[in-house]
Amino acid sequence: KELERYCYYVAGTVGLMITSLFFGGSTTGRRVSEKLFERLNARSVAFGLGLQMTNIAKDFQGDRERGWCYVPRSFFLDAGIDPRNGFAEDDRAAGSVLGRLVGAAMENLDEAIRYVLDIPRRFVRYRLFCLWPLLMAVETLALVERSGGRLPAGAPVKIGRNDVRRIIRNSSCAVFSNYLVKMLYDRSRRKVNIAAGN
Repeated sequence: KELERYCYYVAGTVGLMITSLFFGGSTTGRRVSEKLFERLNARSVAFGLGLQMTNIAKDFQGDRERGWCYVPRSFFLDAGIDPRNGFAEDDRAAGSVLGRLVGAAMENLDEAIRYVLDIPRRFVRYRLFCLWPLLMAVETLALVERSGGRLPAGAPVKIGRNDVRRIIRNSSCAVFSNYLVKMLYDRSRRKVNIAAGN
């Protein structure tokens, strides 16, 4: 709950604001139906939470080196780690902490793809604006999961430039089709499952 509350105020509120700015307005000036606006609004928080949790996971090691930690203490204690020592104690326990964080992020990103799919196809730029960071977040989480708790010192986990180009190219071609957008997401999503050994 502590992690979700932090992420809500840092990023969930941004999701609400962007949805309101883009689709909101008065009922007569709204760009989508009231029912669709409510559904988008409800899913916008998960979008922000998923992206923020991804940032926490990818920046974990660098944050720890600066003396910061955004991962709840309970995640460490449940894995048998003294939070003051961080991941230095046991790679398996560290992998458990990161795996739990990745799982929480993925739960929210799984809801975020529904947000993107709900955006009417005529709003191409907004769909891409949401789809690009979503797909990049999922692929980043696959890298975090693949690390098994052994994150590189001093540097955040990042997908490569070629991966960024691929995501932009493929999603730009698929943006008009919910089927293709979902297929791209599922393909990236499977990388997280493979990294986790599922």
